[in-house]
Amino acid sequence: MADSIPPALARAFTALRASRGWGQGELARALGLRGNLLSEYETGHKPLSRERLEELIAPMGLGADDVDLTLFWLDLTDRQASGPLGPFAPDARDLRRIRRAAASAGRAAVEATLATLARAWQAREVRRARSRATAGLARLRSLPKENRRLLVEEAEEYRSWALCEAACAASEKAAADDAREALELAQLALLIAERASGGEAWRARLEGYAWAFLGNARRVGSDLQGAEDAFARSQARWAAGSAAVPGPLEAGRLLDLEASLRRAQRRWGEALDLLDRALATSCGPEAACRILLKKAFTCEQMGACENAIDALERAAPLIDEARDPRQACVLRFNLAVNLCHLGRHAEAAPLVTETRELAVALRNDLDLVRVLWLEARVAAGLGRRKEAAAALRQVRMDFAARGLAYDAALSTLDLAVVLLDDGRAAEVRTLAPEALPIFGSLGLQLEVLRALRLFWRAEQEAATADLGRRLLRFLERVRLDPGLHFDSISPEERSAPRRRGR
Repeated sequence: MADSIPPALARAFTALRASRGWGQGELARALGLRGNLLSEYETGHKPLSRERLEELIAPMGLGADDVDLTLFWLDLTDRQASGPLGPFAPDARDLRRIRRAAASAGRAAVEATLATLARAWQAREVRRARSRATAGLARLRSLPKENRRLLVEEAEEYRSWALCEAACAASEKAAADDAREALELAQLALLIAERASGGEAWRARLEGYAWAFLGNARRVGSDLQGAEDAFARSQARWAAGSAAVPGPLEAGRLLDLEASLRRAQRRWGEALDLLDRALATSCGPEAACRILLKKAFTCEQMGACENAIDALERAAPLIDEARDPRQACVLRFNLAVNLCHLGRHAEAAPLVTETRELAVALRNDLDLVRVLWLEARVAAGLGRRKEAAAALRQVRMDFAARGLAYDAALSTLDLAVVLLDDGRAAEVRTLAPEALPIFGSLGLQLEVLRALRLFWRAEQEAATADLGRRLLRFLERVRLDPGLHFDSISPEERSAPRRRGR
């Protein structure tokens, strides 16, 4: 009986054909062969090589991996059919149970291995695509702006999801310094998304992602209504692509970018809710850290400094200081700022020391100026007013030398408050001729300019120092919240150095 069993390759051919539901005649026609030739292969009357088998199954969409799996199953079946010999061999019923258990375990192991290998393959392809996108975006940005669109429209290699993602990231980075460049890069990302391959659902999802960054760029450019419209488009296109296979795009970005808009609109509750939702969907410590830093900034803008400190402390363990020392520096700086807001200068002091060490390693002169400003605020809070005044004089000179008029004005006001607290009103009056023109050039609200003129009179030292603190806190916040009115700042709110980052 055993002699009549066809060879393993022949039986594999039969199993693979049957699994696809193809008849011998149908497959023979697809291959352009006579019908009985396939029968001869399957019965073993005509020898079948591995190479020939792969050729025969190709029209059915099968390949070498299908042959491997089928041969494995056949070999396992053959070995189990013979069974062990001897007095301790399982009987037929026990053997069937063993085989069922082994088959179940084998299937689970195969499925787990397939899933693991598929994820590894996807991760590798994502890394490769992002690497190509980095180079592609650099080439695009080297071109005149009017030529970028032409290249995207004409060359398929400039229409990838990864290039869209890279342009979005570049737009967000540019937003800190150049709102116009941020807008142009976001528009480029949307152009790429609209022409990307991968099917309509995936394209819709990619467009939804790009629209969120376009909304962010509009927000930075103070076009809040345009930003509102962009986020509405983002949500609609993202939802339209819900049928797409989940890809590497981070869904939480849509939420945390919209939260920045709600913060700019002073819709605090909505901003915090969006950030909490983004945090719940974040993938990895880097994303969670970014969201917590945004939450801290939002809480600080609300005046909820305790909540800001809580968010910063939650973010601290998520930062890889070796990989991103600047983020570590920013976090410590902002934590110290919020502690100063609350009058907890003694707790801020060691953080300032750590911040200075990180800033020195980063070799950014402007960072060091801001750290010196923070050191002055801590010194003033600890009663070391002469030390604070000397540091603030240096800070205002450094800001002025760099053409940073707003920061120079703020540090001048800060210096005046410290001098008044130290009983040196006469020195405050000497600052007025230099300071008032700077403030007048900043386009401030009329009631703020009136309050500033009153302050610089320095007639009643206690009242004027308190007014100075209120003005400082207002001027810090109005920079990022142009709609804020001076009357909405309570006398209890105290000033602190300008934050780093957005």
